[in-house]
Amino acid sequence: MIRVVVDDLASFAADAVVRPATTRLDPTAAALRRLETVGGAEFQNRIRLNRELAVGGAVVTAAGGDLPAEFVIHAIIRSETEPVTRGNVARGGFRRNHGDGAARAPGERAVPRERVVRGGAPRRSAGVRGGAAAGGGVNRRRWVIAVLAAWAASLGWLVKREVFRPTGARLAAAAMAVAPGGLFYRLAVGGQQVGYSSTTIDTLPDAIRVENVFVLDVAALGTLHRTTARSITMLSRALRLETVETTFDGDLGQFAAHGRVIGDTVLSVAIVSEGDSQMTRIPLRGPITLPTLLPLRLAFGGELRSGRSYTARLFDPLLLTGRDVTARMAAESTLVVSDSADLDSTTMTWVPEHFDTVRAFRIDHDANGVPTSSWIDAQGRVVLSSIAGAGDQGFAIERAAFEIVYENFKHRDTARVARGSAAPGPGEIVPVTALVAGLRGDPPERARLRLRRNGRDTLEIVQVGELPAHAALYRLPSRDTALARWLAPEPLIQSHDPRIAAQARRIIDRERSPARVAELLTHWVHGTLRRTIPQAGSVPSAEKVLETARGDCNEAATLFVALARSTGLPARTVAGLIYMNGRFYYHAWAQVYLTDWVAVDPTFDQFPADAAHVPIAIGGLARQVELVPLIGRLKLEVL
Repeated sequence: MIRVVVDDLASFAADAVVRPATTRLDPTAAALRRLETVGGAEFQNRIRLNRELAVGGAVVTAAGGDLPAEFVIHAIIRSETEPVTRGNVARGGFRRNHGDGAARAPGERAVPRERVVRGGAPRRSAGVRGGAAAGGGVNRRRWVIAVLAAWAASLGWLVKREVFRPTGARLAAAAMAVAPGGLFYRLAVGGQQVGYSSTTIDTLPDAIRVENVFVLDVAALGTLHRTTARSITMLSRALRLETVETTFDGDLGQFAAHGRVIGDTVLSVAIVSEGDSQMTRIPLRGPITLPTLLPLRLAFGGELRSGRSYTARLFDPLLLTGRDVTARMAAESTLVVSDSADLDSTTMTWVPEHFDTVRAFRIDHDANGVPTSSWIDAQGRVVLSSIAGAGDQGFAIERAAFEIVYENFKHRDTARVARGSAAPGPGEIVPVTALVAGLRGDPPERARLRLRRNGRDTLEIVQVGELPAHAALYRLPSRDTALARWLAPEPLIQSHDPRIAAQARRIIDRERSPARVAELLTHWVHGTLRRTIPQAGSVPSAEKVLETARGDCNEAATLFVALARSTGLPARTVAGLIYMNGRFYYHAWAQVYLTDWVAVDPTFDQFPADAAHVPIAIGGLARQVELVPLIGRLKLEVL
């Protein structure tokens, strides 16, 4: 027995479409109520509603006519005693009625060959394609076309569902396969271990928790300093960043940052340092991720395909800055990693006992301007990461067994450094002519020397005249939109703070020359700050430095930049090396924009700063961590 009911399930603009029916038909559905309103009582009297449709039925879509697309009527054919075929659909459902006594099953009503139009007035129709032709024949060719069209529509729906569904939905489905567990990594420079890191993933019912630990020994001022960074990140099941808690602890500073993403538009960050907390809100241009979570997003976002590129917005919780990173997928490789270790009783070190092979894609990208290659497996876990082109002296992150990573680092002095002289004072800077290469004779007394890049890997020192007060071609405040980034406040550079702005006005008075303002601020910071070693647990904050009037090069640079920005002078912090007493030391200073970026050192009262300053990293916090990957690559030679 073939029964025919009317519904508005499909939305294809075709004369006749047949497709599988696997849904339920509810006579109280909102769509049917709309049809009843349009068609009136005549419509309700001429249809039979079945609450449930069996799998294997078919929907015949009759499109066209005067009805809006959402009110197009469709016939649903269900067979209880025989397969649904072109023939029996035509015989049972679309036989032309020539009167009320037309043959049909007891209790069944035939579907009239009328379409319902607005106002309920029935209207004669030419019929549904695929129905009975004159004389009761069936146009088989058109029914075949209808079935093929239905199949193509179903396939298209499936493709749209799987390929064109939102990224969040695809990530949420793929992320169900994220495996919990922990991995350990050996940090090495030139093959020598200088630290370790670990990544632990916990899968929760509605979130994913990722914990990263980073421990590193950094040589600064001739002494070995240990730096520890730890972050706990909560992700949604679609791998969207929700919260992040970061702690940074080192001999040169300590702070904690607690961040929460609000609607993919704002990142609210609370910074705690030395018992003092500050709140800041960072506008977002869209979803962000952390540098340590980028491999996870690439793997479960389906991006690990050779030749593809993927651009993501990264937020670094240590530097408190965001940047766009483009990752380029290279070929897949097979790597060998140690997954277990044994203690060598002779050397009392842990050595690999068993190796495993891991297939991983190479990902090329820039990490803070340094070309980096990382190998990522199918689970989004880093197998190996190294500085591109660094050779045997490069910085590398290598996955290994826990004992090799942790125990060897704990029980061995794996990063000896030569003890340098005591921290030099301002008057102990060697004559800058010791660095000069290519200059004949001594430079004039009032001449200055500056570094200039010569090729990709060489810096040369050139002689420049004294910087004139009118060097800049603009008056303060700067209105150049390209420099807006270096005029805006940052979490620890509070250039909009009323106390900082008031102090800057007192220093410069009515001066509006950028070069003269930079010089005045340099002299004031140098003369005001008492040079002291920062307290344990402190991190440079312009507000705090202005209040305490003490600190080292980091504090001096931070306060100078805040004062400069409050006057409308573009300024930024710089971290790098300074040549003193025949050695290179870590140092921090500032740069201001005149006709170009000019180095300023308020610690040593230099405007502009001399060529003994070698800049490496610009802007942000926690420069120790960013400088570490350069340790193995940087070779300094005084010519």
